[in-house]
Amino acid sequence: EVQDAFCEAGHGEAVVQEIHEPLIDVFEDEKATTLIAEMPGVGPDDIKIDVRDDVLTISANKGEKKYRKEVLLSHSPAKDRIKVTCNNGIVTIRCAKA
Repeated sequence: EVQDAFCEAGHGEAVVQEIHEPLIDVFEDEKATTLIAEMPGVGPDDIKIDVRDDVLTISANKGEKKYRKEVLLSHSPAKDRIKVTCNNGIVTIRCAKA
């Protein structure tokens, strides 16, 4: 799914930016919730993770590639218990349970 975001470019003209929702698989066991997201062209430094209560938001901006997805989790992970890795555009997020 592609969302359109409008912004002002230089001389007051509207520009459409495409924000893609990455494909995400979610796996859960008694120790953690693991999310695997496909974000082609994105590196580890491009990824931003935000957690509010039990909603995890993953976003990335790399040039013209923009991704954003919110995922409702079954628990509220502490930010210091989240591990993020990225390899060839495959982002793995592991949220340890308390």
